Amino acid sequence: MEKNEKRSLIQIIDDDLKNLQVAGKSLEKKGHRVSLSQSGREALEIAALIKPDLILLDVMMPEMNGFDVCQKIKSNPELQHIPIIFITLKTEPHDIVKCFEMGGVDFIAKPLNEPEFLARVQNHLDIKNTKEKLINQRQETMTLLENLGQGFMIFDKEGFVKPGSTKVVKKFFGHEPTGKNLADIFELNSDE
Repeated sequence: MEKNEKRSLIQIIDDDLKNLQVAGKSLEKKGHRVSLSQSGREALEIAALIKPDLILLDVMMPEMNGFDVCQKIKSNPELQHIPIIFITLKTEPHDIVKCFEMGGVDFIAKPLNEPEFLARVQNHLDIKNTKEKLINQRQETMTLLENLGQGFMIFDKEGFVKPGSTKVVKKFFGHEPTGKNLADIFELNSDE
C-alpha cells in the first residue's frame, strides 16, 4: 500500500465475536482499518459516526437481523452509498437473492475462505473508489462547463479570436475583437 494512499475503513457487523476477530484480522493484515459491532443497533450508531467505506454484515443476529440493518442504512441519505456485503450461513438461493434485493452488493458464505473474502472486499472497495472518482470528475466538468461563458476564448491556428468568442472578449475588454489576436486585444485594452 502506498504511503499516501487512504486506508479503507471497513465496518464488520456480526453477533459472533470469533467471526468478528477472524474477518477483522484478515482485513487488518491487508492494511485496512476495521470497526467491529456485535449488534444491529450499535452498528447503526457507529456507522453514522464513522461513515465506513464498506460494511460487512451478518444476516442472522438477535434483536435486529442484517436485512433490517441494511434497510435502515439504505434509507439514510448519509449512509446509503456505502456498499454492503452480506456474510452468512444462509446459502439457499432465495436467501442469496434477498441479500441483493435488500441492497447488498455481494454475498459471502460462512465459513470464510480468506483469499476469496479478501478478493471480494478489495473488488468492492475498488468499485466504490472508481465511482467516487467519476462523480468528482463529473462535478469538476460540470463546474467548468458552467463557467465557460464567463471567460473563455477560442483561437484559430494563427492566434486570432474565433467569432464565437467575441461576446466574451467584448464583455471583458469592452470592444469587438473582429480579426484581432490576443496580443492586439491586450494592446487595445491597455490604450484605453
